[in-house]
Formats: sequence, structure tokens, C-alpha cells
Amino acid sequence: MKKRLFVLCVLLMSAIVFAGTAAAASDWTLNAGASYQTGSYKFSIIRPEGNEGEGVSYDFSAAAPPLRLSIGVINGPWMLKAYATAWGYGEGEVDPDWWMWDGYIGEEDTEYGLVSDFGADASYLFSVGAIQVGPSIGLRNATVISGLLSPSDGGMFGEGEGIQTLGPRLGAEAMVPVGNRILVNASLGISPFLVVISVGDEHGCDFDGTDHWHSHYRQRIPDLLKTLSFDAGVAASFRVIPAVEITGGCHYTNTQIDNDPEVGWTLLGITTSTTVFYVGAKASF
Repeated sequence: MKKRLFVLCVLLMSAIVFAGTAAAASDWTLNAGASYQTGSYKFSIIRPEGNEGEGVSYDFSAAAPPLRLSIGVINGPWMLKAYATAWGYGEGEVDPDWWMWDGYIGEEDTEYGLVSDFGADASYLFSVGAIQVGPSIGLRNATVISGLLSPSDGGMFGEGEGIQTLGPRLGAEAMVPVGNRILVNASLGISPFLVVISVGDEHGCDFDGTDHWHSHYRQRIPDLLKTLSFDAGVAASFRVIPAVEITGGCHYTNTQIDNDPEVGWTLLGITTSTTVFYVGAKASF
């Protein structure tokens, strides 16, 4: 059922994109931007412990990548937009009890984080006075990994644990002009049908960094009782000249994943939360 709904949402989004771009091919505006962002991606894995199976939470986090890229197309009432953020290894925090029986991280160990986040939306906006508001449909794909880099024979070895969530997003968009130069944009969305994947990260290198290897392993978590993600964002842009704007905003996402203990006895649930702030510029063509 979830697969069919996912395929249906993707096909519907593709149809909206095609219809929107074909509806007014002679009247479209392309914009592209880059922003510096800060914030964190957090996730907690809840496992049963003890005879009664009480849940124990293991908490991880990774710093938001510093670069956020965006692109958008406005074509009459249609608005298509996408963002992507990814970077190499950055700062992170691990729960020492996840790997260490004594809950201790050595002085030579280094915690790290790894984030990849992508989103795309198509929306149709109605004019209500000066305000534009309307529904949207899109896709979200986010991976967050947190791990520990430790000395090993002849080099360094890193091992991380992470979560990937992938699924359609249903939401709403609103744009409000403030004067002649400022535009405020707000969005709300939910992702009720998520594919959840457990991600493992392993990498290593020589002490001089000349021989480096890296591998991921992924395993989908099946038969989940509940997967629901909620997100909200607000952004503002200031038009400096007709083709260039200064932009800034914040975005929050919270995801709740519950597992059936009778099916997956090693996992009770997963929670994730993301909070990012960004500022940058975009150009229109």
C-alpha cells in the first residue's frame, strides 16, 4: 500500500511539474541561490532493555552542512522549487553507550557527523488580495550519520550509525509581500508515508591520509507501525537589484517512527529532529 501511494505521489508531482511548465512556457522565471547555514540534525534510536522491554534512547547528532543550494521556477501561479545540502565529514556527537560498554570515549577518539538532505516541491498559488497561498506536493530524502573515528593499526578507523528517511510530502505554501522589496514565504508540510533505512558508515585511512577507503551499508526497516514527519519553515528575501536578492530563513523538521516490538524486537522506535538557519543570496534569470 505504501509503495503504491509513494508511486502515485511521485507520478502526481511529475504531472504537476509537466503541466505547470507547459502551461505558460513563454512566461517563466528561473532563480538559483546559495546560502550559508548552521544548525543540527539529531536522531534517537529507542531499543528495548530488560525483561519488561522498556525503551532506552540512544541519542546522536550531526552538524548541518555549511552550504545550502536552491533552485526554483515560477511560471504564472505555478512554483517549483528544490534544495540540496551535503558535505564531507563534519562535527557530530554519538551516544557512548551505543558502542562503549563502559560509556567512555577515549581522548584519541573523534566524533563526526555526515548529512545529506534533498527536497523538491511543486505548488499552485492562488491570489487572495496581496497574499499568495496554495497547496504543494513534493519529495524529501534525508540521511544523517553520526560516528566515532579511532586510531587503529597503521591509521584511523571510523564507524558510524545513521538513519535515512525518504517519502512524499504534502503541504501548503504562502507568500506575503512587505513593501516593494521584501517578500516573506512560509511553508508547512507532512510526510505520512516514509521509507526508513538503517545506514551504517565505515571508513579508514593511513596516518598520512594517502590510502583512504569508505563504504556504506543500508537496510530498510520493514513493517513499521507509524511513520510521520512534520516540517515548518519561514524565509524572507530582500531585493537589492531586480535580479539579485538577499535571502534568509529557518526550517524545522520532526519525525516520529514507531516499530512493532513483535516484529522487530531490537527496535522500538526512532525520532529525528532538524533545526537549521541560513542566509545567502539568489539570482533570477
